[in-house]
Amino acid sequence: MRDLLLDSLQPNTVQWDCKLESAELQGDQVLLRFASGQIALADIAVGCDGANSRFRELVIPFGQSTSGCRS
Repeated sequence: MRDLLLDSLQPNTVQWDCKLESAELQGDQVLLRFASGQIALADIAVGCDGANSRFRELVIPFGQSTSGCRS
């Protein structure tokens, strides 16, 4: 299933092994900064980094719970 989904995307859409340093809204987009110095401006950002999610920490205030679904 993973390969099917990945194959449907444009090359380099998914970036692996990136350490997120910050995420901030820029109008209707999100600006992502990574430890490598790479910067990405995206319409959508999906953090799949597990229980100790850096992405979640940046976008959801400390102590606030979530179902994992955001609109």
